Amino acid sequence: MRTQYRADRLYDVLGDADYDALIASNTAWRALFDRFHDQAFIASAIAQFPETFAQESTVDLSNARYVPYLESRAEKERDTLGDNELAADALWVRVDIMQGRLGYRRAPHLDHRRRAISMLIYMCDAEESGLEGGELVLHEADGTAVTTIVPRHNRMVMFPCTPTSFHSVPMIVAQKAPRNFVQVTVSSSMDLWKRAPRSTSAALLSRLRSAVHGLRGATP
Repeated sequence: MRTQYRADRLYDVLGDADYDALIASNTAWRALFDRFHDQAFIASAIAQFPETFAQESTVDLSNARYVPYLESRAEKERDTLGDNELAADALWVRVDIMQGRLGYRRAPHLDHRRRAISMLIYMCDAEESGLEGGELVLHEADGTAVTTIVPRHNRMVMFPCTPTSFHSVPMIVAQKAPRNFVQVTVSSSMDLWKRAPRSTSAALLSRLRSAVHGLRGATP
């Protein structure tokens, strides 16, 4: 299990044996890992959405700083974290290497409110892999329009995790090879976003879940 740790070289103490071995032995994977775990990436990521953070965040992230905090597997699933003595604008990065296989799906959902940004990098091609399903669907705030993103080699998608950033993945019903991707998240230990009215969020989520099964339009 990955453990909480603060150090200059996170790949020396990650805690998952296979992940550790890959980062330690493969120069390409280590370079990718290092690319995300520094101040330059934090500043660049926040700079992609200045208006969104200015208008919708409860925390001033204009001077957000990178901290080498290691989020455990258990923490990854938690909406909130206990006191870890980090300021709200102290942000850390988690890089997960993932696969989607037959039956994989994600209903319309929001990422944790302590997440600043989510990013996906695809290392597969839908046509080559014979994928049916498995697209990333980004839902508009009013739930009436969608953008569907088909996996392509080296395609990257990034979005701020606002209270209306609903997204989903239609079920993979056929494939010749897995849906390979890297998930990168930028997080705080505290909630970052203004709260949408509960009634509005509940109504939108219900509408999205009822509509998502029919989504198959795609943006090449």
